[in-house]
Amino acid sequence: MGLCAMTGLLLGSFAAQATPVTVNLGQSAEQFVEHGLGPDMSTGRGTYAFDQGNCLFDGTNTTCTLSGTFTGATSGFTAGTYTFVTEYGGTGLSPIWGISTVGSPNLFNYLFPFPSSTSMTLNLFTTGGHFAEPLVTGGLSTPTALELNFTYVTYACSGAPVATCSPGAVGLTNGAIGQGPVTTIVTFDNPVPVPTTTTPASTSTTTTLACDPETLARAQIDAQCNCGGAANHGAYVKCAAQHVTAAVKMGTLPKSSAHPIKMCAARSTCGKPGFVTCCRTTAKGVTKCSIKHGAGKCKAPKHGTATVGSHASCCDACTTTSCSVPTGAALDGELE
Repeated sequence: MGLCAMTGLLLGSFAAQATPVTVNLGQSAEQFVEHGLGPDMSTGRGTYAFDQGNCLFDGTNTTCTLSGTFTGATSGFTAGTYTFVTEYGGTGLSPIWGISTVGSPNLFNYLFPFPSSTSMTLNLFTTGGHFAEPLVTGGLSTPTALELNFTYVTYACSGAPVATCSPGAVGLTNGAIGQGPVTTIVTFDNPVPVPTTTTPASTSTTTTLACDPETLARAQIDAQCNCGGAANHGAYVKCAAQHVTAAVKMGTLPKSSAHPIKMCAARSTCGKPGFVTCCRTTAKGVTKCSIKHGAGKCKAPKHGTATVGSHASCCDACTTTSCSVPTGAALDGELE
């Protein structure tokens, strides 16, 4: 469908402290999701809760990530990759809320303040290093965040029916959902250089983000199919297969990745309470993964070793590779 524009303005008192830097964030690998909350009681304008990218809950906080490549005109920031990271405490409906603008219902403004646990950080990875720009801290916009404008590349609707699939209609309809990849323009002061680091593999029970697109796709499926809380294993595998099929049909996932992702869902403990992934290494150093009913049944082979896997799926339960922060080489869109 045609382009749908939306704007998220960081509303605050901004005092320019240096020459502003403007970067154009290319199409996100993940989707920006609008959850319609219905009309505002006092103004009648549409309201939203936002999932700003792929969201994962670690048991304490929810972290949502948009990623891709960027361009700009400022020296040192002419090209590179980015991650736009939103974090807040807890899980469930996002506390990142917005309201449609007067006269332009397809655009929105954020509704500050957010909960104090909320932050938004733009990470830019260039040939000169990694720079981090805090846009929101403590639930409020920072003095150095000057502008933030999102624009949908495509837009699809689900949930409660709307007369027209548009951001304006979604905001006015409680239970409606609108989503799509976005491009973004960000203007800020004083970019902060940070040491280049890598993100180690998680020890959580669910599959987490890793280096390759297929693993990122599986992480998205985990979030949407509720690996840890699925009714049973069959329900989880069925949900994963449905999302994979939809993604291939939409063109957001290569057809060649469909079967491996389905197999990874099948070879997991999702929907199987009490089961673990078991990594058994032979005396010759060959490691294989299997699903066992409890850690006590994860036993070492003769002259070998055995450990409980760090992930829910055997596809990455036994890996120890550390991965750089995602740089856009990821699934082109979140699974619906």
